[in-house]
Amino acid sequence: GYLKSSPKGDYLALAVESLKVFEIFHFDSKSGDITLLANLPAGDEQNVETPMHAAYGVEFSPTSNYFYGSTREGGMIYRWNLEGDTQTKIRRSLEVIYESSDNILCGALQLAFNGKIYVTFSGQQFLGVINSPTQENCNFQRQGASLIDNNKGEGGRGYYGLPTFLPD
Repeated sequence: GYLKSSPKGDYLALAVESLKVFEIFHFDSKSGDITLLANLPAGDEQNVETPMHAAYGVEFSPTSNYFYGSTREGGMIYRWNLEGDTQTKIRRSLEVIYESSDNILCGALQLAFNGKIYVTFSGQQFLGVINSPTQENCNFQRQGASLIDNNKGEGGRGYYGLPTFLPD
């Protein structure tokens, strides 16, 4: 899975696909110290302690108040509130914002310069978009951005990756 830093530089996130977990770390930019904040199983809202799906994509909201994760297996997109600042509180804040009903695998998550988070779906001609990643209602759209040229009717398909951008 992916490894990313938060836009504010105070967190690191890692998807451990084989263990079916996401890990969030505090990062002290002055000392370089990294400490584990939370181990977040890729489960569901009824099983917040149980790893069920292969963790893959990771991303933070622009304000670093929310952490988003995706799974290839199970086609899930999760959100956790990081303001709780303890593993127990963060785990309990789990919200499933998307679950594939047609077994389409989710890929990478990427925060773009427009403040939205984009997500790939394997073999699809569109990207999902989290339009308001800092808000309580994140406004997720499964078919939020087409990969087809409207003028030519041609285009590509997304699979697992997206280009990475470094936060300012």
